[in-house]
Amino acid sequence: MPAVVLFKESGGRGGDSGAAVDDPYAAAFAGHGYRTEFVALLETVDCGLDELARVLGDPDGTAGLIVTSQHPRWRGKRAYAVGPTTGAALRGCGMDVRGEAAGNAGQLADAIVADWTAEHADGDRAAQRPWTFLVGDKTRDVVATRLGAAGVPLLSVQVYATQPRAAARAEFERALDALGDRRTAADEALWVAFFSPSGLDVAAAWCMRCAAERGWAAVRVACIGATTAAAARSRGMPVHAQAAAPTAASLAASIVAADAADQDA
Repeated sequence: MPAVVLFKESGGRGGDSGAAVDDPYAAAFAGHGYRTEFVALLETVDCGLDELARVLGDPDGTAGLIVTSQHPRWRGKRAYAVGPTTGAALRGCGMDVRGEAAGNAGQLADAIVADWTAEHADGDRAAQRPWTFLVGDKTRDVVATRLGAAGVPLLSVQVYATQPRAAARAEFERALDALGDRRTAADEALWVAFFSPSGLDVAAAWCMRCAAERGWAAVRVACIGATTAAAARSRGMPVHAQAAAPTAASLAASIVAADAADQDA
């Protein structure tokens, strides 16, 4: 069976050797006959909590929230989010979530600008309340730049910082050993899936070498989104599959399609 190491934290109940019992990514790949292991490359630490508390304590002072990561309750308040996981977390707080279908920050910004322009064309006072953008230390400036250019008032609040996990490499090696124990062919390719440029910063230097040292004849790279794919290529890594949307189904489909194309070649 083909094997995939997903460089992310599992969203399901833990199983042996990093496997997840009910993670949506594990389920998506299992449906195509792929084995999976999870290795979290990054961890987050909270910051800016005083500023966040001030903003959350005055919901009438902001038009709503913009969240591009699930690391950050305003019932009925609007929130824009990238991807279904972050959207689900905000919806669980009773918020009116929009933008989940956006595949990246640029598409989310376009959706926000379109809504804001349509709703505040008459120049009412509500248009002057800023949108609160919850960011991390590595959040790209795409949303802030596009909203600023369109005249959408914005308040950015950093609420988390990202740092490498010290145990990531050792856990990757254990995941390779677990997958290798069940490998059916010596020349079977291993897939590694990256979810952010920050993850590439952690593992790009050693993931290929570790896999080769454990007998994997070929390592193929998959990425969630164009930004991560571009970051991989800038590091000299070939990208064999790119998910069109930040979902488990899209990532699995891109890898399955790449494998099928190779078999047909």
